[in-house]
Formats: sequence, C-alpha cells, structure tokens
Amino acid sequence: MRAKLNVTTVLILMTLMITGCSRGMKSRNVNLPTPSESAQPNLPEVDPINGTPDGKTTLSPTDPTPTNPPLVKDPPVVTNPDEEKPPVETAPPIKPNPPVVVRPPLLPPVVKSPATAFNFFPLMWEKKVEASKDWTAMVYNVIKKEESYLLGQNVADDIEIFCPAYRKLNEDSRLNFWGQFFAALAYHESGWSPVSRMVERNFTSKDSVTKMPVVSEGLLQLSYQDEKSYNLDCGFDWNKDKELAVKDPKKTILDPYNNLRCGIKIMATQLKKFRSITLLRNVYWAPLKIGGGTTKIAEISRLTRALKICQNL
Repeated sequence: MRAKLNVTTVLILMTLMITGCSRGMKSRNVNLPTPSESAQPNLPEVDPINGTPDGKTTLSPTDPTPTNPPLVKDPPVVTNPDEEKPPVETAPPIKPNPPVVVRPPLLPPVVKSPATAFNFFPLMWEKKVEASKDWTAMVYNVIKKEESYLLGQNVADDIEIFCPAYRKLNEDSRLNFWGQFFAALAYHESGWSPVSRMVERNFTSKDSVTKMPVVSEGLLQLSYQDEKSYNLDCGFDWNKDKELAVKDPKKTILDPYNNLRCGIKIMATQLKKFRSITLLRNVYWAPLKIGGGTTKIAEISRLTRALKICQNL
C-alpha cells in the first residue's frame, strides 16, 4: 500500500509542478482540480467580435492605432435664391368640346298699326266717320313719338274732370284717353269735318302770315299764324294754299295729319305752361274756357268719361 501511495503522490506532485511552471509559478497555493475540471481544459474566453480574450484587442507594435472611420454623409444641398427652378412639365389640360348651340330660326318682326297695337277702346269718331281710324292712328303716333309728355301722371291738375281714374292708368290706357279727348274736342270744333273753316269775327288783328282776317280751319280749327305764335313747324304752307280754293282738301292746313299734329302740340305747350286743360284766360280753344259763352267742358268730359278705363269701378 505504501508503494502505491508513493507512486500516486509522485505523479500528482509532478502534475502540479508542470502546471505551476506553465502559469509562471505565480501561485504556490494550488487547489486540486476536481474530476470535472480536469476533464475540460481551462481555455480563455474569446471575444466573438475582436477575436481576443476578455474582449480586448491585442495590437502589435507595428499596427497603427485603430480609429473608427468617419461616417460619410451626403453633402447638404445648397439652393441659390436667384436660381430659377426649372419649370415642371405638366400635361396640357384636356379641353372639353364646346356645347352645340342650336339657334332658333329668325322670325320677322310683328308690325302692328298704332290704332290696334294695344286693343284700345274705339274712339267716338270711328263710329261716324269712315276715315277716322286713320285719324286715330295719327293721334296715337304723334303723342307717343313727339309729345309723350301728355302721358305723365301729373300732366294736368284738372285731369280728373275728364278721366277720374287717369292717375291709376298705365301708359297705354292714358294714350287711349287722349285719343278720345281730341276726338271729342274736334267734334265741338269742326263736327269732324276736315274742310271746316270759320272767320274769327272777334279778332281785331289780322293773321300775321296771311295778312288777312284770322280764319280757323280743319278738324281742330287752327290758323296759319299758329306756327309763329307757338314756334312750331306744323307743315302749313300759305304760299301754296293761297292758290287753292278755300275748302280744297289739298290745302296743307286742312290735311288731317298736319291739323291734328299741330293741335296736339298746342295742347302740350299749354299743359307745360299752365298744367291745366281748362283755363279762365289765354285758352286756345273756346270750348275749354272756364265760364265762357261757348264753353263745352261738361260735354267733352261726358264723352271722355264714357270710356271704361276712366271710370272708378
């Protein structure tokens, strides 16, 4: 038994001596390894990244000092404010097809005669005189185109004497009233005879145009001097008419259009100046003189009031 123990002891001592020498003999106190430790050699840990124990990098004297390479960044983009940006090319917009415009066929204008354009009530002379429908058209035409002042709402302060509802009427109805008024006035002046004439016996002065006694002629009983007195162009031509018979319908003063047109203008002048149809003085037509011996105000107003448009219904 001793011989075996001595051999075993010698082997252990030799193993310890060899191990101590390999470690530089740094420690003399040696612990005996356990069987599990002796089965696996004690190897240093190797860093998987640097390949050295304990994560340390072993450098040789000739190796340069390791430095981490700088990160390379893209250079910043420097923009010049004065530099124009290239235009962005875009696809041209798609223009829709223009709509197809279908124009209606042109129709000829409807031409209506002044006498029937507004379905006016017929004037009183149209029932008695065949040519009077033309006179109606003449009156309407002159008032609308030349003396529309007569159609105003406040044309006369005494308008209700002849048409109580006048201020409520529209323009067409007022025109209808004035047609009836001139028809009634012409009835009391000439009896609707275009060639009617009467010498004015109460006039002391002579006609300034004819140099003869004043004569009232035509539908509204006018005189040649009226053109000068009212500064009008009535179309009267004494130099031509004096060569004709006194009742020749070819005389310019007896022409219904000239006579009616001039009479309408005389009435418009009176209304603009006095704003009244009837007057105490300076009245042109005696039937419209207030309190005159030949006044016909009541008779004329009765005829104009007969129009339904003038009645306050």
